[in-house]
Amino acid sequence: MKIFTHPTWIAVTVAVFLLLIVIALGRMEHARFQKGLHAEVIDQLSQVRSRLESEVNANLYLTRGLVSLVKAYPHFTEAEFRIVGEELLHGKTSVRNIGLAPDNVLNHIFPIEGNEMAIGLVYRDNPDQWPPVERAMLSRKTVISGPLKLVEGNLAFISITPIWIHTPDNQDESYWGLASLVINADTLFANAGISDEQKNNIELAIRGADGSGPKGAVFLGDSSLFEQQPITMEVVLPNGTWQLGAIPKGGWMQASKLSYGLWIGGIAFSMIIGFAVWGWLNAQNRQKRILMEAKQTAEKANRAKSEFLSRMSHELRTPLNAILGFGQLLDLGMNASHGTEKQYVKHIMNSGQHLLALINEVLDLARIDAGKFELKLERVSVPEVLDECLVLSQPLASAHGIAVSIDPSSDSRLLVWTDHKCLKQIVLNLISNAIKYNRKDGCVTVSYRKTADETIRFSIIDTGIGIPQEKWEQLFQPFNRIGAENSQIEGTGIGLTITKSLVESMNGRIGFESAAGVGSEFWFELPQVTDNIDQSKVSEEKPAAGITDMAAVNAKILYIEDNLFNQELIKEFMSLLFPGIQLFVEATAELGLETAEKELPQLILMDINLPGMSGIDALRIIRKHHALAKIPVIALSAASMVEDIEKGINAGFDSYITKPFDIQDFKQAIEKTLGH
Repeated sequence: MKIFTHPTWIAVTVAVFLLLIVIALGRMEHARFQKGLHAEVIDQLSQVRSRLESEVNANLYLTRGLVSLVKAYPHFTEAEFRIVGEELLHGKTSVRNIGLAPDNVLNHIFPIEGNEMAIGLVYRDNPDQWPPVERAMLSRKTVISGPLKLVEGNLAFISITPIWIHTPDNQDESYWGLASLVINADTLFANAGISDEQKNNIELAIRGADGSGPKGAVFLGDSSLFEQQPITMEVVLPNGTWQLGAIPKGGWMQASKLSYGLWIGGIAFSMIIGFAVWGWLNAQNRQKRILMEAKQTAEKANRAKSEFLSRMSHELRTPLNAILGFGQLLDLGMNASHGTEKQYVKHIMNSGQHLLALINEVLDLARIDAGKFELKLERVSVPEVLDECLVLSQPLASAHGIAVSIDPSSDSRLLVWTDHKCLKQIVLNLISNAIKYNRKDGCVTVSYRKTADETIRFSIIDTGIGIPQEKWEQLFQPFNRIGAENSQIEGTGIGLTITKSLVESMNGRIGFESAAGVGSEFWFELPQVTDNIDQSKVSEEKPAAGITDMAAVNAKILYIEDNLFNQELIKEFMSLLFPGIQLFVEATAELGLETAEKELPQLILMDINLPGMSGIDALRIIRKHHALAKIPVIALSAASMVEDIEKGINAGFDSYITKPFDIQDFKQAIEKTLGH
């Protein structure tokens, strides 16, 4: 059986397999091309049918005027008839003439010029035109006959409408005569866009003379076309139908240009791939070795990347913890008289927060890969967030010539319970959409108000193009731009999907109102801040009150940290927040365990990356120690990768605080752990 595993046989097998694929693709391409031909013929034939039917109906509508004239004035004069005729035929190029035939004798015709030979025509004596007249009289409906050769020698369709009127001495209707409408066939077809030079890419034929539909004679085009499986459509007439048939120019048995290239390219491709497979199989062992080495290199690089991110995050967060921590202490210790110094501290804090945000963005990559995204719900000032969004959206608004403003009647004191970053993302996305889908010199208005169900409703109103009602259900579907994908408006179609997910993840709801050509209003509601919200979770620029419970005041806290700046920072935090607490500080886990056994603290704060014994190893010893096992332990670490936090929680830490931390977050964690 080795002969069948030889590279030559395998290469031949691959080439044959590819040829079979080429054959299948060729058939698929032929089917696609044929489907496209059918679609193109249907599209063009639909347009022809629509135009022809509209042209016929527009002309037939003229007979109503003639019927109305006779019923209103049975004894009208020739002058009155001419006035009506001029009005009816104004702008009607395909109507050759209109006529009235009392007692079936054509005594009135307009215009008379060119139609002199038709005056006095007795329909009963004309074998070509009497049958449709008779049908009209019997059916009391309009009958379209033709095309017929007129007395004047032209081909035309004749619309015959019987007229029945009431006479003063006879309450029953009596037959007065008929109204006729002569439509020039060539002009009718030209106006409908189906003359020879207007057929575009189709061959067209029409059958159904005298409205007889598919059974009638062909009166336009080649009759053999109806034997070539044409696409057919019906033009509805008062007394029947005309059937339109169409095929693509050149017929159905034609191949696309792509299929020829597919065959030539496919054969060449199969041969090239066959030779390539043959060469590849001969060097298979070498390639396997290269791939294995590449895999090992990639895994090593991935480990190095993760290690780098973790190490850099830790190394950057450690000094940032001191910068932001001491910055908070400076800010809390300054009063209104330190205006300039307070501004400097604010700049330091803003720069530090900006750097922290950049670090967090790097870590977010890891969190996204892990499929995790945590919300930080807090009390947020609505006007502050909207002011930020207004500033950030101004460049886009200026580029589009759109005015963006906040409704001045909105309550500037409102607070909302939300994630600050997510709220800003939601508002910016909705404002961005309102700008991009707006009209020139339009405007966008942002407002917010309290509702009856303890929520705050945000509204973003624009004066844009609006959304048709039939597309409302598609609005929040991912990657669905509801028709804007072919426009010059930039977008991916997932912004509203993400916005909806963020709103709902924060216990809110979202909706919209829109009118095409008028504009849209997108709104969302989030829980408002009430008196029931724990005020200890609110971040405010003022010193926080310490714990007032006597047990907490006399509590002992042990802090194990090797970094001197962090030691000093926690000492200052404790002195400011909990002046009655006794704090013990040790630089190693070994010393920390000795102090814990001696002092039996009510809480232990511990770094993870300690010299010698790690924080996790120390935690294991604490949990096994009969006197220390129930003491709560909080991790204070600069290791903030997802796996680092999970590792710490799984190890048994009661809480995990990442550096740098906010002074109020730190206070809350202490109070919560001590049971307050």
